[in-house]
Parts: sequence; C-alpha cells; structure tokens
Amino acid sequence: MVNELWQYSSVAQALKEEGRDEGRIEEARRMARVSLEKRFGLLSDEVLAAIQNADEATLEEVVGSRTLEEARMYLGLS
Repeated sequence: MVNELWQYSSVAQALKEEGRDEGRIEEARRMARVSLEKRFGLLSDEVLAAIQNADEATLEEVVGSRTLEEARMYLGLS
C-alpha cells in the first residue's frame, strides 16, 4: 500500500526527475573531461574543478572547444 502511494506521489516523481537530471549532468561532466584529456592531455586541477562546477550548457560548449584556451574561456578561467 505504501509503495503504491509512493509510486504515484508527486514527491516521488520529482525525485526521479532530479535523479535523471543529475545523471545527465554527471555524464556531461565525464564527456567534457574525456574529450579534453584526449585532445590536450592531463588537465589541471583548476580545469577539473571548473568542469565539476559547470552547468550542462557550459559543458556542451566545452566539449566542442577547438583549443584548451577556448575550453578555459567557456569555463570562466580565461
């Protein structure tokens, strides 16, 4: 009974959505790290921290960066 109520609860639905959003941004962070490391080598702690704090739109820009300097600019590190 409690499980059925929880399943249809707006709180439960919000938590599911939040979990999906968090999973999506974590994957975007991973892709940004991998993309930059493959092209430019090991990243500084400063860049890694900025990636960890970046929002999804910023991470999309970072992945498309042509240079490390451009990625740093998108991350607010220029």
